[in-house]
Amino acid sequence: MNIKSQLIATLLLLIASACSYAGSGKAIIPLWGAGIGFSTVIDVSNITDNPLNVKFAVYGKAGNIISSTYLTYENIDSSTGEIAANNTGFLLISGLPVNDYGYAVITWENKSGNDAIGLVAQGLRIYSDSSVRSEYAININNGMPF
Repeated sequence: MNIKSQLIATLLLLIASACSYAGSGKAIIPLWGAGIGFSTVIDVSNITDNPLNVKFAVYGKAGNIISSTYLTYENIDSSTGEIAANNTGFLLISGLPVNDYGYAVITWENKSGNDAIGLVAQGLRIYSDSSVRSEYAININNGMPF
């Protein structure tokens, strides 16, 4: 292999490796709950100057994946998971026919950059009936960006 071919190969490897280090992250939502009279809201803020793809995996108490029927997205594209740069959106878990609870996982990937951190998140469980309303904060990643 001549020197020109070696330089081209090296350059291609550098470009490929730069692309493979796009920023990404993950955090656990330790406890959500939803059902008759209660729901959970998970707020996420994109703290980067780039759009992010955000995914939520919501697991019930028996380890089952909660159907997208019970998940509502606001300011997050429900089909792609995209949240725009410096935007805030939320996931609402509600409408389950029976009470359920469990944990969830938030993952994100930077679409065009390599930021080490990309999201900050906070949750809120809300219980409400005709006479009482209670709200419980859900701490995600100790309130720190991830």
